[in-house]
Amino acid sequence: MKTLNSPVDLSSIDATIEQIESMLADHFGDLGLKLGRPIVVRKNSKIFKATIEATPSVECAVKICFLPGTQLLDKISAKAQFRALERVAYALMEHDAQHAVPKPLYLLPELGTYVMEWVEGKSLTKKMQRPLTLLGASGEFERAGTWLGAFHSAGPLRHQTVDLSHRLAVLDEVSGAALPVEIFLNAVSLLKRSAPGLAGRDVANSWLHGDCKSDNFILTRESIYGVDIALIYENPIEFDIAMFLNHLGRLTLHPRYLYLLPLRKHFEQSFWRGYLRTGPAVSVPYLNWLRLEFLLSSWHTELHGHHPNFRSKVLNETFSILAWRLSNDLEMQEAT
Repeated sequence: MKTLNSPVDLSSIDATIEQIESMLADHFGDLGLKLGRPIVVRKNSKIFKATIEATPSVECAVKICFLPGTQLLDKISAKAQFRALERVAYALMEHDAQHAVPKPLYLLPELGTYVMEWVEGKSLTKKMQRPLTLLGASGEFERAGTWLGAFHSAGPLRHQTVDLSHRLAVLDEVSGAALPVEIFLNAVSLLKRSAPGLAGRDVANSWLHGDCKSDNFILTRESIYGVDIALIYENPIEFDIAMFLNHLGRLTLHPRYLYLLPLRKHFEQSFWRGYLRTGPAVSVPYLNWLRLEFLLSSWHTELHGHHPNFRSKVLNETFSILAWRLSNDLEMQEAT
């Protein structure tokens, strides 16, 4: 008996694409539709830009979901992502039309595929790649902050007390095979020492983006769109903020983006201006703890057991700088 996520018996990805084109053409009234080459390729998905040959023509994005590292169609993920888009699109529309997600159009669960509105814009990361627009980029970070705040406020917002049991279990796994780096070891010790002081704090719980980084904010002249939303769990809002700020910290230490390093604090302040205008209250002590714990988990995942090379050396240096910076913030917090 096949389960919902059983692999589809297709000879190649080309056969999959032909089936998708045929089924979508039928759905949209026998109108022509071609996927062409994928414009985004990730380990678990491919996204195609397609044009529905109506009058006027309609541009859309077609996302095919795969089980990671394979060409096997992931029906469960496609369905979950499509339903998440539906929920968020409706909630944000009720909340504020300027903050949006690509409108979901059609789901093909048997082919691990769904269709959504095509958004003609640039990601926040791409905006940062253009030195002549750096001054304007701070305003774009503010827009990203307002989007995330609106997203959290539109979700099933409720309050809970801080429970670090799961995060401490993750930390135990990481420290059990700790990287032999003094900053890493000191940060583990600091997190364990400071955890009891956070227990019982009140925090806001809502939807989580799940992959909150500058790549996943698409900016147009009128609106800002959040993309690649997981919406699998509801957790403290600080999770998304920690992920976004950590990604920004890593990005501004990457050799390709070092020219942005002097502007990091400015970008963070702009993000906070936007978030605090539309989002729930944030527990800064809890956020600082999460940022350091998330960083150590990423550091361990990306470098543990890997042979030294140029990339690992750059990553190790980046993580060391960020861990030192975040540890200082947490120690100052403890002192007060």
